[in-house]
Amino acid sequence: MALAAPGAGDPAPDFSLPAAGGAVHRLGELVAERSQALIFYRGAW
Repeated sequence: MALAAPGAGDPAPDFSLPAAGGAVHRLGELVAERSQALIFYRGAW
């Protein structure tokens, strides 16, 4: 069963992504340091 998508103003779930240089960044660690903004771009039309 799929989880419901977060609504506007809801906290984002914690996740990790690799940076271009190979380091892995976790949202939870970044938010602990300061506020973050998530921006999603559509890859192809």
